Amino acid sequence: MNNQMTKRQHYVPQFYLNNFINENQKLNVYDRKKKCFFEASPKEICFENYLHETLWEDANPRLGKYILPNQIEKSLSVQESTYSAI
Repeated sequence: MNNQMTKRQHYVPQFYLNNFINENQKLNVYDRKKKCFFEASPKEICFENYLHETLWEDANPRLGKYILPNQIEKSLSVQESTYSAI
């Protein structure tokens, strides 16, 4: 069993982004802060580190840093694999 935390948690599923890739397997992306366009693969965009995790507050350090670590990400991963076939 893999107990490693998923760091890059996507808020737009990669299987959805794959529907918009070009012949180079990339998406055309616009960076609003830098005001420029660039190409990126679906795994490189629309994510935040530990997006679905909730930090323990005032908890014993032995319990870990997060409440139910990686549970939401694992659940979404199962759903995404089912939905990607549609």
